[in-house]
Amino acid sequence: MGSEAADDAWRDAVLLWAEEQGARALRDVGWEAVQEAREEGHEALDAAWQERWQRLAQAQAWPNLEQDMEALARQLDELREEEGGTGGVRVRLWDRERDQSWGF
Repeated sequence: MGSEAADDAWRDAVLLWAEEQGARALRDVGWEAVQEAREEGHEALDAAWQERWQRLAQAQAWPNLEQDMEALARQLDELREEEGGTGGVRVRLWDRERDQSWGF
């Protein structure tokens, strides 16, 4: 009977150890998935911030470009008038993303 009890205890210990190993493996897999998701989240957030900053920079640059183009059109008109010509300079800008244009 003592040997049988020892065998039962051994089997129980082996099963408990196997269950613990399985649980640990699941925790490790779960932790790896959490870490990967966290990294992907950080990458997506970084990409979103970069896109936001690029759009902000473009939005800030647009008024300067618009003013520069208007000034260029005025200068070309003035040169044309000095030469005795008539007519005016037309400048058109095309925004590919919005599929629209602006004229000066």
